[in-house]
Amino acid sequence: MTTSMIRSRVNFQTGSQSKCLQFEGAEKFHIVGLRFPQHPPLAGADENCDISGVQSSHFATCAANRQAGKSFAAEVVSATYVSFSAVRHQTLTTLPAMPNWNAPSKALGKSWRHLAAGLLLAVSFVAGANGADWTAASAPEFDQLFQRTNGWLGADGDFAVALTNGLTLWLFSDTLVGEVRDGRRVNAKMINNSAAWQHGNDPAGARVEFFYGQTAAGKPASLITPADGKGWFWLFDGVLAQGKLYLFLTQVERTDGKAVFGFRLTGTWLGAVANPLAPPTQWRVTQKKIPFVVAGTNESRFFGSALLATNGFVYIFGTREHQGAGRSMILGRAPETNLGDFSAWQFRTRDGWSTNAAAAADLCRNVASEYSVTWSPALQRYVLICTENGLSDKILARTAVAPWGPWSAAAIVYRCPEAKWNQQVFCYAAKAHPMLAAGTNELIVTYAANSFELGQLFNDARLYWPRFARVNLP
Repeated sequence: MTTSMIRSRVNFQTGSQSKCLQFEGAEKFHIVGLRFPQHPPLAGADENCDISGVQSSHFATCAANRQAGKSFAAEVVSATYVSFSAVRHQTLTTLPAMPNWNAPSKALGKSWRHLAAGLLLAVSFVAGANGADWTAASAPEFDQLFQRTNGWLGADGDFAVALTNGLTLWLFSDTLVGEVRDGRRVNAKMINNSAAWQHGNDPAGARVEFFYGQTAAGKPASLITPADGKGWFWLFDGVLAQGKLYLFLTQVERTDGKAVFGFRLTGTWLGAVANPLAPPTQWRVTQKKIPFVVAGTNESRFFGSALLATNGFVYIFGTREHQGAGRSMILGRAPETNLGDFSAWQFRTRDGWSTNAAAAADLCRNVASEYSVTWSPALQRYVLICTENGLSDKILARTAVAPWGPWSAAAIVYRCPEAKWNQQVFCYAAKAHPMLAAGTNELIVTYAANSFELGQLFNDARLYWPRFARVNLP
């Protein structure tokens, strides 16, 4: 990414006080509030700029203006900026005026102009900013740990929990069990969830041990089943707290036995494992249905997409989806000492925390149903990793100074090569696993490669294993 200087000075009105702001560096501006006094909403808008508190029908986000050299004018309500080179996020503050505030930008040959009225900011977005400073490559050394020819033959979900230093618990959803012969899965059965222990973080010396249930007849079965006997569980994220392992268990029911997406989510349960260091087949699990979940046709609200334990709280990330409006991140939290007490849960609103789950704010749009949020010591920021819109070859990263944001614009950090194998293959479920990284300057990311044609999972044994990528931080 270019490090050419971009300089601009901007005046804007905040209440009765006018502030003079200075921006330096090859930066992309993340506008928290905009008004467009003379323009209708822009087409093609997305979450690249969060609009909040704007009392006007003329507002839009910034995505339509990312092309090189294209500018637009907007009245600034408040703003943050993102530095391409360091992925820093800061709230703009009053700074002294610069003598040469109208100096032209050498990046892309466009200048930033101080508009005469003093209330408008001309924003020019640099093309190619979607991940130029992030680099990544496949990590076949991790792939090989999970690929085998009999027994456990692949799964999706791929959540990971560090149980001890060097022992990682993997949580899987739909799982294939059987044999691989001549590149095909044979005598294979799909169960709805499974788990694994990874002994060792370095793939050169690590080994993986798999766990799933068994029927009375000795056939493979799901590891955990719903206490109410309805449908099945997909295993979402887990966290250790107060000596217990807490699991978020998404309840699912079949709607069409033949379709790949012939299912519906009906709820989420909180599973508490009293003996988390025992082999998963020996777990003592109690289940409590989470009361804040909404599984409607026009609106849904789920929790457990990602978990983060920090500063005495467990932050519980989830999703809200309105029909036709896409999927957004929402956030709850509970004290680590009281995660199992739903009366202790709070939900992040635009200006604080509330005990009302319906008041939870949409913090970031176009997320997947499962993702990760982790702290990066190198960036001194939280990092969100997810698949773009849930199904895509693109794995995205965003960063923020707090678990609730504000989240930066998305950077494309990796493209899944399996999506190019044929038109039936799709990729999803990207997330990061910091416990596996060799250093603080990288993330180990997994994703799943599946097929719209169920038979292809059996006929092409390259599909449906955990896939790994090594992402280098900017």
